[in-house]
Amino acid sequence: MKKFFSIIAMIAAVTVMGVSCDPPQPTPEPTPETLTANVTPSEITADGESKAVFTVKYGDKAVSNVKAYVNGVETALNNLTFTTKTAGTYKFYFSYEWTTGKTVKSNEVSVTAKAAQASGDSSGLTMSVDNTIIQVNKGRAIFTIKHNGKVIESGYKMYQNSTETSLPTTEVTIDGKKYKQPYFESKQTGTFSFYVTYNITESTKNTPISVQVNNDAIPDRTTDPNPSSTSFKRRAMVMQFTGTDCGFCPYIIEPLETMAADAAYKDKFSWAAIHTFNPLNDPAAPRNSEDQQKLGSTFGVSGYPTVLVDIGTLVGNSNNNIALNLANLKKAVDNSVANAPSAGISAAMTLDENNRVVTARVSVKAKDSKVYRVSMWLLEDNIKGAQNGSSTINTHDHAVRYVARGTDGSVNYIGYELNDGKAMSAGQIADYVFTINIKDQTVKLANCKLIFFVTTSTGNSYTVVNSVVSKDLKTAVPFEYKN
Repeated sequence: MKKFFSIIAMIAAVTVMGVSCDPPQPTPEPTPETLTANVTPSEITADGESKAVFTVKYGDKAVSNVKAYVNGVETALNNLTFTTKTAGTYKFYFSYEWTTGKTVKSNEVSVTAKAAQASGDSSGLTMSVDNTIIQVNKGRAIFTIKHNGKVIESGYKMYQNSTETSLPTTEVTIDGKKYKQPYFESKQTGTFSFYVTYNITESTKNTPISVQVNNDAIPDRTTDPNPSSTSFKRRAMVMQFTGTDCGFCPYIIEPLETMAADAAYKDKFSWAAIHTFNPLNDPAAPRNSEDQQKLGSTFGVSGYPTVLVDIGTLVGNSNNNIALNLANLKKAVDNSVANAPSAGISAAMTLDENNRVVTARVSVKAKDSKVYRVSMWLLEDNIKGAQNGSSTINTHDHAVRYVARGTDGSVNYIGYELNDGKAMSAGQIADYVFTINIKDQTVKLANCKLIFFVTTSTGNSYTVVNSVVSKDLKTAVPFEYKN
């Protein structure tokens, strides 16, 4: 009996021990605190000076090392401050990396920018300029100042970058008569803003004129083959986010190549292959590290392959069905070109082969009255490199190598404002001059071309309204009209 109770005691002890030896529970993963965004004021004047200042808090702690998104596009905000010259409603949100590799998104806040009022200004005072883009030390921009439709030669004050200045004058002929009018030349590159005042109370401050000064020789604007027309030909813009290390990317590369070889489609779209998947190991990647890091994130790319048409249309793709991918691509391009383009593009280029610098005057002609942006990227064909996931793809075309910067050196992948950020009128032409220094000697100039595209805002985002690709770095691209 004693033995029996001993056995029972042992079993009970083992049972107790089993209960007490349960494995420890894993430490729960930390959860992020709330990221909140506020703005003061929420309504500003669209004059480039009125400011909306944001406060972003992670929990109770104010943070400034955040990424800002305006109408869905990542945008740099200096000191979390927003200004604009374009009226409209702008929606903002922010993201914050609260722990390594993990981000949290804020609430959305809106800023309304109201059109600047003509406070003290008069429509009777106007100023125009004959050239908005000049070459440093050589070019000249001549202004014409009128009051109530008549040219005035005295009594006005000129302001350059908001500071009163005295510009020299030159004799010009206007409507058959000779007048002395001010002109601007510069020994420095940059963008310079001008306005004029007259009779103390009248000013063009709310409608300034900008003159862009560049280092390189600037080509003349291309000849417009049909000046009275705005019935432009349209091309969709296909952005292919890819990489040589991407094993699934051949399922998109092959149908894109098939579509580009199809006579019914090859002239319907412009193709930019953006190698941002593991770019440090990709011979066709952009040559600028900033572009390698930001091109994908700017357009919201989270997986590869990704194809966007006109920025706003995500093309569905299958990782094992090339025929389906081709059908999806064609449908997206067809949907794009079915819409009449609201602007046309032309470009004239010069190439300094010794210094490996290409300069282009890009001209945009408006069909519809809108605010437009324009951009230029340099593409390269025939880049050698083995493609993961394919035994036959070893050459890469249409690869984005350089993205042209703005006149102030900044980058905006959506494009740069035309006409000082104001809506262009139907038939109006506005220019932007881009320069790209092709520093990387592995980029072969003979294999390069340029892609130009025009964007405009559609509600909370941007869309491409037209695009075109040049033959090379020298041959001009004229405005293209429907037959």
